[in-house]
Amino acid sequence: MDKASVVKKLDAEMRKLFAVKNITESSGALHVMKYLEDMGSRDLVDKLKEVKHRLETMGVTWQSETTAVPFGCGTHEFWLFAYQLSLSMMRGVPKQVNVLETVRNFMDSPFSSQRSPLTVLSPAGGELDLGFHVSLGCTRSLAAKILCLMSLGLTDEELFAVRQEISACIQVKVVMEPPLPVGDQVAHSMRQKFVIAESTRPDILQMYIALDRSFTAQGLRYVSEIKKWIQSFNAKSSVEAAKLSEMECRMLLLLPQQNEAFFHLLEKHWDSFKASESGVTLRTLCSTLDPQLTKSDGAGLWASILQRTPEKNTFWLRREVTIFLHNVQDAVRSTKKGQTFSLRSRAPRLRDASPDQGYAMVGLFVQFRSDLLRMLGEDLYAKAETSFLRGVYDREFADKIRSQDPALSVESFQFASILMGSNTTVRSVAMMEAEANEALEQAQLKAWQTKVLKESTLFDDFVSRRRQHLMTRQADERQHLLEEEQKFQEAAQKYLDEWMPTVFVQKEGYVASQVLHQVADFALKQSVTEDALNSILLLDFTKLGTAFSKHLLVSIQIVADTIAAFPQSSAAVIFAPNTGVWGSTYGEGDAESATEKVESELKNLKAQLVYRKCSLVMAESSLASQSRRCGYHEMFLCISPTVDSEGSMVSHFASSTVWYRRTITEIPLCPVADYVVPDLNAMTATTSRAQRMKQALTGEGLYAKLISRLMRGLPAATANAPLLLVDLFAYDTSFAQARTRMCLDAAAPLPATRLVSMVWACDDNGTDCRHSMAEYLKTTHCRFLKDLVKKDHRNLLEKYDYVPKELTETACPTFDDKDFEYTIPVSENDKYFLPFRQDKLEAMAFNAQETEFKNTIAKRNEKYNPGGIPFNPRKRKAEKDLDYENEAAGGEGPVLAASNTSLEQLPKPVITIVPEELSNPPFKVLIDQKKQLWIEAVNEGTIGTNTPLLLAWGSFLTGAEVQPRQDKGAKLLTFKLQDSSATAFFFHDTSDSLSPGFQSKICSLRTFLTYLEGQKILRPHFVAHSIQTVEGEEKFIVKNTEVCAFEAKSLPQKQKPGFQNALSMLDILDVGQYAKVAHRVKYLDTKQQQGLYPQKPGVFLRRSLTLEKGKLYKLTSAD
Repeated sequence: MDKASVVKKLDAEMRKLFAVKNITESSGALHVMKYLEDMGSRDLVDKLKEVKHRLETMGVTWQSETTAVPFGCGTHEFWLFAYQLSLSMMRGVPKQVNVLETVRNFMDSPFSSQRSPLTVLSPAGGELDLGFHVSLGCTRSLAAKILCLMSLGLTDEELFAVRQEISACIQVKVVMEPPLPVGDQVAHSMRQKFVIAESTRPDILQMYIALDRSFTAQGLRYVSEIKKWIQSFNAKSSVEAAKLSEMECRMLLLLPQQNEAFFHLLEKHWDSFKASESGVTLRTLCSTLDPQLTKSDGAGLWASILQRTPEKNTFWLRREVTIFLHNVQDAVRSTKKGQTFSLRSRAPRLRDASPDQGYAMVGLFVQFRSDLLRMLGEDLYAKAETSFLRGVYDREFADKIRSQDPALSVESFQFASILMGSNTTVRSVAMMEAEANEALEQAQLKAWQTKVLKESTLFDDFVSRRRQHLMTRQADERQHLLEEEQKFQEAAQKYLDEWMPTVFVQKEGYVASQVLHQVADFALKQSVTEDALNSILLLDFTKLGTAFSKHLLVSIQIVADTIAAFPQSSAAVIFAPNTGVWGSTYGEGDAESATEKVESELKNLKAQLVYRKCSLVMAESSLASQSRRCGYHEMFLCISPTVDSEGSMVSHFASSTVWYRRTITEIPLCPVADYVVPDLNAMTATTSRAQRMKQALTGEGLYAKLISRLMRGLPAATANAPLLLVDLFAYDTSFAQARTRMCLDAAAPLPATRLVSMVWACDDNGTDCRHSMAEYLKTTHCRFLKDLVKKDHRNLLEKYDYVPKELTETACPTFDDKDFEYTIPVSENDKYFLPFRQDKLEAMAFNAQETEFKNTIAKRNEKYNPGGIPFNPRKRKAEKDLDYENEAAGGEGPVLAASNTSLEQLPKPVITIVPEELSNPPFKVLIDQKKQLWIEAVNEGTIGTNTPLLLAWGSFLTGAEVQPRQDKGAKLLTFKLQDSSATAFFFHDTSDSLSPGFQSKICSLRTFLTYLEGQKILRPHFVAHSIQTVEGEEKFIVKNTEVCAFEAKSLPQKQKPGFQNALSMLDILDVGQYAKVAHRVKYLDTKQQQGLYPQKPGVFLRRSLTLEKGKLYKLTSAD
């Protein structure tokens, strides 16, 4: 039993229970909270325990069970079972749509409460079952319970297939915070929710209900307290995201004025649709309901009509929801088979186009409501009200609002006369209008054709001027970006040479002289003597791993020589190793022996230096709760033993607080997630223990605290002297970032400080990677400077003649809407079209000239509007989802026809794979026992040439790694793009700050680099390639700098074939005539990687394929 079929079954059960049966009647859906409450507390606990017991019989184990409420006033982390979490919600009942979406997310990927624990309050009375009230994570708590309950309907075999997903929901990690006063609980919970970036912000109804409940519990009135509470809440929120927005504040003040029906309707609507994708958004509510918005130009009858009241507010809300629901229903019906309907992009087009005018119409309808009921009777009135709510009478009501006739009466409404069958006057006017149109239609057609021709000429002129402007602007922008980049690189290099040089020393014998050279050079630049500098050497032996012992004697001697040369102003900090010596292990005993060896060598040089052993005490907050790492690390502070005539040490650093305290506390460490591999071509982050151990002592906070503590206590004159920092075993950019930010700190800046990052010693990874490490440090230092200049320190490089400049853009040619009566210019994907206005076409009617009228429209659409769809301002064409339906048809390969083979006839076993990168794909990929590749059409649809079917399993090799594997006959797919016209599948993370995003596709490298240039990313790093920008059509020169290849590997025995690896089951070098293997290249912007990095290759169709439901398509044959 595969997971996909089980998930499908669970989803079907969910829809049966909770889905809306009729989209226009969303109030009919069963809410998950009511479902749980109706079950009863005892039954709910018993059923969840039953799920737990069934999982235990399948070998699932649990974290330690919580059998008592943790004691103490601090924060506690522990694990709870789902039946121990209460149904009581701090901020009100979560929205149904969010709960169901979270359930589906948990089915796709297990709930990771280890990473995002729930926040709970201590249970009242010590009751554990349903006792812990959830303060943060209410939606996830309900979703976990629902998914567990749904799993009761699974067989043992089905439950086993999704045991990981269900077990992640039955026991979750929680954080119990210290108890708070009742009046502070809601504010604390809301503030926690606001600052979580990936969390859904509570809607305004949840906030209102939670605050009303909180005020009532304190014996206070909402209306009298809310203003003070809002001011207090925002004043205590230190970041903007944790504050209530202006619209939220306004609505919290407006909601008490609404009636019960308003709350009920809005809550039901937002339960079915996310607020941002619903028929009524927070912005619409704020801009419509405020009584102060009542138009002041009305008088008498119309002043009453336009006055905002709670009754009208509710009726207006009914109208907005009704229009939206029916528009959604129409859009769903018109969606083609196999296409995906997404509210995220379509919702704005499905709402009422003018809610403010809609409110005026509501005011008019409500004003005559009782008169209409009396005149029409209950049945006809109900029909009239339904039609009004759907916008059927909008034209008539809009006309009356524009005229504002003070003598308006119920008899003035034509729709009422039509309903009663007595509107003969209207019919006569229509006949007269038809006769007039028939007599004048030929002249009207000619006049219309003349106006359309004039509008087309204006449009052609606009498009021509715009095209010329865009060409000029693109050339100017590219030139500006290239000039800015060159100026920045030159200025950054000067800055780095002066303040943060990276020095590569080939031979260790030259290291000592290079240190002395840096002292002399920096003193010269600062116009002081060498003795007037403060010099601190850092020897972090953890950065070399077990290879530190190879360089121990040389590096210690460098320290001794430097201190001897400058006894007053120099010191050295030595971080003890965290591994054993060369050839040993990572055991604690080996590390202690290694530390003793370092101390022994220091003792041997006691005539040249003295030292004190100090402790670096880590901040508890920077250590993972489950970490067993020691909370401190030993270091040695070395200074000169020289004393003056009074027997006092002459070294300034003998006055440092570190020298006599021997401890630096609360040191923050770099999170493990931010560890890096110091190599620009590294395909992944840290993957080995050796790499992680080298960054166990790193981070901007560590170096900042170290330097500030070393300088504390120094005499004032000495503390303000220029400072030279020498990192003898530089590894990452943390030290450079700390130095730069400390120098830029306006409150307490460092004196003039140079940091020298030295690269000379080989670590224990088995290869000489010093050149790549030096290049990595230079590049990442430069990247760090660019980020600083972009964000907060635009003038950082002003001394070096660089301050970022923005390109002054000339105005883009525009058109005047007034010039276009029958047509309207519209843009889509940066292309302009000139469709007819649908309302104008509908208003025109021809009899004898109808054929010529239609021919004129068709002929003109061929040139100006190939889609042939007229422009409708109320129902604009929705943006297409980036999915397989929208990929261009065609391709270069042969046409693939359906096979006569049935699924049952395929050689067993058959591996079934569902593509992960598509939502609701209409096909599955099959690999049979003979390693033949098939496509099974689940529904009708199209597979484009940009849809990856399978990815390969393996790894990339570079440089000298390639040839040995090639000699052994490994399956290697060479990664080499000859020039900028070479093609690959290019994409980037959707979470990147690239906007607009690039539609992932197979295209030329030039196309993707041009897109990146538009995002102000020039000459990105490209693994195994170099990129240069040039003038002309070519734009880029791409060269291959080293050999790079992907080695396809056989799947490990325990690894299940799937989308991410199944291509390795086939011959990656030959997938037949209908498909091809293409490289996938991803733009990454992370702490570890920034640039273009090759990803696992994928197999793609050579020609798009139109699917016929139930058919099989054979891509490759057996050998």
